[in-house]
Parts: sequence; C-alpha cells; structure tokens
Amino acid sequence: LGPHPRGQPVPSFEEFARRWYSIYVETNNKPSERKAKRLVLRNHLVPAFGRLALDGITALKAEEFKARTLKTGLAPKSINNILA
Repeated sequence: LGPHPRGQPVPSFEEFARRWYSIYVETNNKPSERKAKRLVLRNHLVPAFGRLALDGITALKAEEFKARTLKTGLAPKSINNILA
C-alpha cells in the first residue's frame, strides 16, 4: 500500500469496502439494498479491485473492468450499475 498524504497507508479497496459496508451500508440501507451491495462487492468489485490501493483505482482500471465484464455477457447498463 502506498503512503497517504497524512503519512498513513492508503487502504486497499477490499479493506475500504469492508469498512464502508459496516459503517454506512448496515446503518443506512434496507435489508434488500444491503444484500444487493454485498453481492456486487463479493461477485464483481472485490475480485476486480480488492488488492488495489484506493489511489490505484484509475479511470483506466474502471474501463478495463468494463471491457472484461462486457465479454461475460452483462449489459452495459448493468456494468455501470455495478460501478455506481
């Protein structure tokens, strides 16, 4: 992990996602929305970006994810929803 401007390490996407889910999602979302977000994280985002430091997720990385995921048969709108 790279250094953060304040001297702290930049968390990986997986570390951030875990914390975001427990702090924000579990507090603010209905059970169905929590389930949907958990599935998107587990099935798509963590496998693609989990090991990357947050500052390593660039627009190019997102476009590469979209291109790979399109080849699996998902519709562009579904892919954009995953990234949202």
